[in-house]
Amino acid sequence: MGPRNHLNIHTLDLSGKEVTGHAGILEDCNLPSPVADDTSRFTEMEPGSFEGMAEKFNVRELVPGPGEYDIVVRYHSGISQAWISQHGGSKLGALPIRTSEIPK
Repeated sequence: MGPRNHLNIHTLDLSGKEVTGHAGILEDCNLPSPVADDTSRFTEMEPGSFEGMAEKFNVRELVPGPGEYDIVVRYHSGISQAWISQHGGSKLGALPIRTSEIPK
């Protein structure tokens, strides 16, 4: 299996303890691995920009009940520099890709 990208959603109560909601809302998003030298799925982005899609859901799906919560979303690239060197090819190797070595 190839590298994966990870989008994690965490809900924390006021004490900082992670809590769960009532539904199995998207907790981890796995994307297909890039193909060697195929740069078509990569987009150069300016700092502070966003490219993606919106998923509509009710916040009640993330929390166990009434109260105050913090919702934290983290993205971590599953593509490492080593994977690019071994499988990505020269075209992917030349791109400034956010790799797994960069902190979450």
